[in-house]
Amino acid sequence: MKEKYLGLLEENGILTSQHSSSIKKYYFNRPFSLFQELRALMYLGVILLTSGLGILIYKNIDTIGHTALIGAIAIACGYCFYYAIRFARPFDYGKVIQINIAYDYILLSGCLLFLALEGYLQFQYNLFGDAFEIATLIPAILFLISAFRFDHIGVLSLGITSFISLAGLIATPNIISMVDGFSSEMVFTAIGVAILLIFAGWYLKTKNLKKHFTFTFYNFGFNLLLIALLTAQINFALPLLYFIILIAACGLLFRYAVIEKSFYFLLMSVVYAYISVTIAFFTWLDSGAAALYYFAFSCAGVIYFFINYKKLFKAN
Repeated sequence: MKEKYLGLLEENGILTSQHSSSIKKYYFNRPFSLFQELRALMYLGVILLTSGLGILIYKNIDTIGHTALIGAIAIACGYCFYYAIRFARPFDYGKVIQINIAYDYILLSGCLLFLALEGYLQFQYNLFGDAFEIATLIPAILFLISAFRFDHIGVLSLGITSFISLAGLIATPNIISMVDGFSSEMVFTAIGVAILLIFAGWYLKTKNLKKHFTFTFYNFGFNLLLIALLTAQINFALPLLYFIILIAACGLLFRYAVIEKSFYFLLMSVVYAYISVTIAFFTWLDSGAAALYYFAFSCAGVIYFFINYKKLFKAN
């Protein structure tokens, strides 16, 4: 196909035969990038390593001994963080490219090993007792600091996840409240945490401080916010209020997606809004014939929108 276009350009006098042959030579002889393949293999290696350690501990705990296992995990974890500190590039408010591709995975391995070590100590020796908040707070702080210091989005995701888990533990201090289902404390806590994450992403972007972290904060924040609002719309009183807030949040996310030309956030805003509208439709208008027309026209509209969404990006 590319040879055809080059031939057309050459026939119309846009390219000379020499230029056309040079382009063909470059195209067919250029090196093939293995970056994404190596990156996937490195992630797979980290997952297999941590999974293998877990299986090793489970199957050989009686023969190896707790102290030896704890010591081995602690040494490996300590070396990973030592390597990260020793070979880290100077801190910068922008994006930092580390020394090599293995650096990010060594740091990620250290964080995962830290979680394994902490979980092992808690399970075997009840290190934190019933204070699960402390056991969650420590990795949350460590991972967030490490993410900003070493510019690691994967570790940032671990830190945000730990922070969300901490907020969930604070909102549900006993097992009964979690078994009973969605309590108002859980939902409102989720909304508060989501707003905090969204604000953090907005602040980083506007102040040009690690603004490439904004995507991760928005991803966690808007997903958590919209799920919590959907839960409130379905289970709580005043569903119209939560419906309006959810549609407004989707509109805000939609506007951001158009400005940034992000298909992911565009898809997220449309899907959550469609789910909320569908719930509202069947809550307030329970009719079989209306439901048939609703699904037919709404699905056609959504499909038409996603076929032509690029025009919206181009217009912007």
